[in-house]
Amino acid sequence: MTETENTDTEEATEEKIEEEEREEVPPALLKKALALFRSLVRGNGIKPESVDLKSFEGEVLNFEAWERFEIEPKIGEKHQTGREQGEVLGSVQELRAKIRNTMEKVTQNKDVKKQTISILDKRDDLGFGQDNLFILLDRFKKIFVVHEQCTTCSGAMAVLCQTCHGDGRAHCTQCRGQKEMTCTFCQGTQFQNTPDGKQQCIQCHGRGKMACDLCHQTGEIPCKVCKASGKIPCKNCAGTGWNSLVSHLEVRSKSLFDYKRELLPEEERYEFPEGVPALIEDLRSELVTEEHADITFIEDKTREEELERASKENEYIIPYHVRLPWGDIVFSLQGKTLKGKLFGFQPALIDIPPFLEKTAKRGLSSLDAAAHAPGNVSAKINEAVRFRAIGEAFLASARHSKKRAIETMHERYPFGFSSQTIEKMVKQSDLALKRVTKKPRTIGLLIGLVVAMALYGLYYIGPGRASLMPYIPAGPAEFFIDFFLILLGGTLTTLVIQYTAAKALHDAIGKLLPQKKKKTLMPKAGQSALWGYAGGFIVYFIMLETAIATGMLAPGWHTALLKIAGLS
Repeated sequence: MTETENTDTEEATEEKIEEEEREEVPPALLKKALALFRSLVRGNGIKPESVDLKSFEGEVLNFEAWERFEIEPKIGEKHQTGREQGEVLGSVQELRAKIRNTMEKVTQNKDVKKQTISILDKRDDLGFGQDNLFILLDRFKKIFVVHEQCTTCSGAMAVLCQTCHGDGRAHCTQCRGQKEMTCTFCQGTQFQNTPDGKQQCIQCHGRGKMACDLCHQTGEIPCKVCKASGKIPCKNCAGTGWNSLVSHLEVRSKSLFDYKRELLPEEERYEFPEGVPALIEDLRSELVTEEHADITFIEDKTREEELERASKENEYIIPYHVRLPWGDIVFSLQGKTLKGKLFGFQPALIDIPPFLEKTAKRGLSSLDAAAHAPGNVSAKINEAVRFRAIGEAFLASARHSKKRAIETMHERYPFGFSSQTIEKMVKQSDLALKRVTKKPRTIGLLIGLVVAMALYGLYYIGPGRASLMPYIPAGPAEFFIDFFLILLGGTLTTLVIQYTAAKALHDAIGKLLPQKKKKTLMPKAGQSALWGYAGGFIVYFIMLETAIATGMLAPGWHTALLKIAGLS
């Protein structure tokens, strides 16, 4: 056999091994992709049965991904009075050394990895694709404490009383140490008034002073601060004689996601198909939570030893086995071919041209006219919603904010329309709905203001307020009741606006909903709420001033407001 023949044989053998190692995409997944495509075109100008799967070239990718976990300490220290509980150490230096030794033991402990996996296994995303995910390793939590004798009292638990300077006795608070006090009979005047006139005080004999009855003429009394002991509890140690430096050590691991090939042996490395790395980077944990990929922890001792050698001293690596369908898919559509990519087990179809924009061109044109052109807006909406996608854009716009409506449409139409077209559909649907409900909203505003006016009139001009006044205390309570009345009027006005606009909304897009759900379709309040509350506020003050002008006693807050404004 020649050298050339040998080379060809080796290449053929390698190709055969590669083919055997490849995992084929399940046929059921391709059927699911076809069903997804057909469901998307249904009601959008294309018959679902006209769509077929022409070809698929791809495989279930099998590769490793990793979460690197860096072990780091989280230390909280504080000084506390007394002897705190914990592992007692002799000095601050010993404490620092103990923390270092503990961290070294943790990094060498293989149970750290097991504990992390048990924690990750309880998460919906398995911790996959996470950066800066902190795993608290509770079992390694420690409390270290250094007991230090109080430097203020030297462990005696007490210090000299500063009031009596340790003597236990203090100046008499009544005579201030003078041993005598002002005569209580003549108040120090030395004389007293008698029926015979002003005479010398018989109590102090004209001295104006008398012996202090509190200290018995000693000038001192037992010190009240230290209770005559001469000492008080030391504040620095709370009377314990000791202080503690308490160090709370928590050990945690911080993650860093990695799916590149450096951690694999060179002979096992392969290149990702174009586009896959970007999807992995973009989706990350959604690969698990959205079930795009089948992801499991790798439990293999040989691989574990390899990763230990590849990891740094204070880190460990948790490997995942990832199975991810990927490939080129081609659909036939009314004699034309559409190429794209199949991704994941759901599956997702990506990179497919926005082919629905052409089939829905007529509907998009009617939608544009409903949003901008004069004429019968409702009729133009009815023309546009013959296309299901446009009808769904109307429903999303009626129910949600523009941002949420655009997100909803992207979820329902991951392909078929460009992002720009979806945004345009939502914005034009929103504008068309505003146009078709503009007149009913105006009518609703007028009706709502009449209802609010009747409410305010019943309260102020009618019997409402007069019957409640005996039970309402003046002040804040009266103000809050009146403020609640304003809110009630504004809310009623807003609700009337929405209900009058609802009929026009039902006429325009109600047929898109099942009969049972039509009643739930209500237009967004939007600016109607502002008009409703503003109108209710204005009508309220008109009715209030009218009631005051006809003789009603003005509320206290109204009078105070006029004084502040300088109008009374």
